[in-house]
Amino acid sequence: MASAEQMPGGYAPHPDGYDAFEKDARSAESTKEARFQRKKARMYRETFGTPAGKFVLRELVAMCKMFGVMYTPGMDGMQLAHNEGRREVVTYLFRHARITDAEIEEIRRVHN
Repeated sequence: MASAEQMPGGYAPHPDGYDAFEKDARSAESTKEARFQRKKARMYRETFGTPAGKFVLRELVAMCKMFGVMYTPGMDGMQLAHNEGRREVVTYLFRHARITDAEIEEIRRVHN
């Protein structure tokens, strides 16, 4: 590897195999991703925080059988996978809207 004295401008590669420019690019990318995730969470919360959004979420909870029994003895694997896939829709919304455990418990209480 070339030393700092051998490279123009005194630039030397990072000993771990990446350079400072790559590190800065990765840092900027992770910051950009973090900003995107915060914005996405805010949009989900704004959507599902309205009366209409709460209504739709309750409808999805019911339709996807979020709090229902997913497995019964004798059920084949395809049906179980189907049931879990339906449930994943609601867990995705809960996760991305950053619905708290207390809010989920309130939805469960209202649902039952």
